[in-house]
Amino acid sequence: MGHYSNKKIHFIVGLGRSGTTLMVSTLNRNPNVIANPESLFLLHFIYRFGGQKTLSPHKVKQFSERIFDIKAGKFVGLRIWLMDKENLKNTLIHLPGNIHLEELTKCVHMHSFLGRKKENASVIIDKNPPYTKHLPKLLREFPESKFIALVRDYRDNAISRKTYQLDMVNDYVYHAVVWKNYNQTILQAKAKHPDRLMVIRYEDFVCDFDRVMLEVAAFLDIKPEFPLSDRTQAEQFEQITAHLNEEEKNYFIKMHGRILEKPDGSKIGQWRGVLGKKELAAMERICGKTGMSFGYSTESKTKINFRIRISIAKAKFFHAIENFVHHAFFRSPFFLRDFAGFIRRGFRKKS
Repeated sequence: MGHYSNKKIHFIVGLGRSGTTLMVSTLNRNPNVIANPESLFLLHFIYRFGGQKTLSPHKVKQFSERIFDIKAGKFVGLRIWLMDKENLKNTLIHLPGNIHLEELTKCVHMHSFLGRKKENASVIIDKNPPYTKHLPKLLREFPESKFIALVRDYRDNAISRKTYQLDMVNDYVYHAVVWKNYNQTILQAKAKHPDRLMVIRYEDFVCDFDRVMLEVAAFLDIKPEFPLSDRTQAEQFEQITAHLNEEEKNYFIKMHGRILEKPDGSKIGQWRGVLGKKELAAMERICGKTGMSFGYSTESKTKINFRIRISIAKAKFFHAIENFVHHAFFRSPFFLRDFAGFIRRGFRKKS
């Protein structure tokens, strides 16, 4: 039995700007749940340490030494978890029993600000949109875990992603290709693991909040306690923003500032006043069939001309490259990742 065997870990997936952060903030109001902000540390180790029933002391030590060296994007890292680093390292290398990746993952979560505040919580939630690309691997490595997938209308999602420049190419057609890739993976996982994966539409979440959260609580086997007056999450938000510079703080508040409020449906259908006819036609050509699987109907009457076909082909080509690089990076040995990071930092300095 592992040191954290009494704590369950579940996952939230889905393309960013689909309500994943809102779901995390809501679950965090439950006194029995720990749901930290995004961090990709698990992806950095899942292909190196996954599939092993017991990790050697050397690998556990390697994990403890490398975890804080991981470079991630803005607000995607352990920096905003407000970790007790030395205590975590000491705990990791002295974990009793058979150590495996799930045990290490739980240990990291329990040493965050929230983990220390809610040490008696029995449920850990790990939310990361990029996990969606690795759903088959996560489902194998965490056989006792459940997964909640958030889905949002691809047209509204693309507008939000374009606003915050979240993709390699900041273009509506490209955002649509990304949406299709993510949500086809969710559909495939749902078909194979119907009892372990719960799909929630953003529109249902914000418009029928209480009903959805009752269903989530039943799915995760927790009490449906989500008080808006919960102080722990507000304190965490204050602690995080206190550790950011002014530019980061403003961006963080702009992007996530509403998570402490009860959601509303004011952003649903905003695409109708924003997207042009050709953009809408291209997006519905890409996402239409997948979208209908989630209940999103198509509306465009514009014919798909040669120029639209070219824009779709270009978006698919560049996304295929991005996808290849993403998967190759997380599957490569640590020394190659270190070298890639060194080259990337060198280019940034020159620019």
